[in-house]
Amino acid sequence: MVFFRFSLALMIMMLLLPGQHVSAAEQSYRLAAGDLIRVHVFGEDDLNMEVRLDATGVINYPFLGKVRVAGLTVDEFQNRLISGLKNGYLVSPQVNVSIVEHRPFFIDGEVKNPGGYPYVPGLTVRKAISLAGGFTDFAAKDVFHVVRESVTIKKVISVGADSPVGPGDSVSVDKSVFFIDGEVKKPSSYPFRSGMTLREAISLAGGLTERASEKKIAIVSADGIERSIEKDGMGTKIESGDSILVKQSFF
Repeated sequence: MVFFRFSLALMIMMLLLPGQHVSAAEQSYRLAAGDLIRVHVFGEDDLNMEVRLDATGVINYPFLGKVRVAGLTVDEFQNRLISGLKNGYLVSPQVNVSIVEHRPFFIDGEVKNPGGYPYVPGLTVRKAISLAGGFTDFAAKDVFHVVRESVTIKKVISVGADSPVGPGDSVSVDKSVFFIDGEVKKPSSYPFRSGMTLREAISLAGGLTERASEKKIAIVSADGIERSIEKDGMGTKIESGDSILVKQSFF
């Protein structure tokens, strides 16, 4: 019985040794405001704490006073506590630091549930969109825009669906649009929906004017290539970014 208790205590202590619960993805993760962290010191309940970092990036820790945490990895913060506690407080402190909840990233635009979500290591734009409920019907699905937290002067970066998203990043999903001009009642840009036809596009633009010619309609793609109109002209599928020009009939 005594041996069993000793073995159990030894197992618990091994589990709580520094670095045991830090995943490879989190080894390079830098702590910052918004992160919820837990500190556990084996056998020292008064030194255990759970705290969310505020904008100062500093916590008040027993015996050590103010400790700067922001900018450190979990291992670096853990080692800082070990060094501090060894300095006249504990002979051999067994310290474990873990992240309970990462600071959020943000996503807005054409997703079903825009807002802030807790960051998870390995997050990509595709996964971020999934967490936000997926695309709306009018979302642009090829190129996205991200503002990186680390950028001092905010700069929008164009990225793909598999690009990484970091803690504090802001992801924006643009609305997919097409453009229509010429002999329609309301020439402008309009939200594009996958599978949309020329007929639907013209309807959104208020319909044709009296001078319009159904046989003189040009569709130019976003990269400047003009596409031919199908036999059933009004049933022609359009694409995101297309520019439609309805020309005038002279007869």
